[in-house]
Amino acid sequence: MMKAILYTDGGASPSESYASWILFNEQLEPLTPIFKVSLPQDTTSNEAEYHAIIQGIQYVQSKGYELIEIRSDSKLIINQITGAWHVRMPNLLPLYHKARQLVGDVRLAHVNSKSNQADPKGKSKYVQDFEVKGLSKTVISASTSSKDSANMHPIDEILKQFSEDYKKASPKAQKKAMALLVEAINILRSKSSDSAKWV
Repeated sequence: MMKAILYTDGGASPSESYASWILFNEQLEPLTPIFKVSLPQDTTSNEAEYHAIIQGIQYVQSKGYELIEIRSDSKLIINQITGAWHVRMPNLLPLYHKARQLVGDVRLAHVNSKSNQADPKGKSKYVQDFEVKGLSKTVISASTSSKDSANMHPIDEILKQFSEDYKKASPKAQKKAMALLVEAINILRSKSSDSAKWV
């Protein structure tokens, strides 16, 4: 089985939101073009970074490569997946859970943006559009399977609904809701020895 290193990148701007990735072998020779997936326009940059990791890993699995390392220029995403930082934004929680499930024991490494081989900017001749059917920013395109849903922690279901309602609320209501959410999470943390699995 060929070993592969995965570079991922995600971006969000008024003109375009995307997730991209590229595979290299151990000698850092490219195995693929830069694959690029267009995301819904209201996708945030952090959501895009998560999408890139998830879609990239799923591509690796579909091709039968042995993934040995993931490289990203997003410190936030790497630190959240490795558990160094907590995930505080409800909209990132479903993506975080899916990413952690897929990453498993694979090593994650941070690279600066100039060294990120998955960045499609200025590399149009090396970029290939990649279509993911049914791509949605909510709970991620390759969303949870029925088995995943059955195993979903109750707090995940609450946070999913919270995320949807939060976007529709006024700024004042959002601030109040966030304060209540943080308070609820702190209470649950103190009562649940399993809290590390969902924060």
